[in-house]
Amino acid sequence: MIGERTALVVGLFVIPGILLWLGHHFRDGSLRRKRIFWGGVIGHSLAMILTLVVLMAPPVWWAGGNMMRDVAIHWSLLCGALIGALVGGAGTGKQG
Repeated sequence: MIGERTALVVGLFVIPGILLWLGHHFRDGSLRRKRIFWGGVIGHSLAMILTLVVLMAPPVWWAGGNMMRDVAIHWSLLCGALIGALVGGAGTGKQG
């Protein structure tokens, strides 16, 4: 339970802070830094949508303590931002 709460707090506060830091002096950053930034922003935004949809779902759907609900609520923000940043940083190509 402590790990889930820590992941939720990191996803809600630490990840946006890191993205804010990456966005600082955005124009002067390298292409890789820009891709990591946008990947993290898009991944975190999609995870936020997933989290909000799951939080708004009727409690009857989650009767019995479904583990998927806990994962979607507590871990999606952290994992979404990290996966988005990894995918964005892994991209290759030239700036056009």
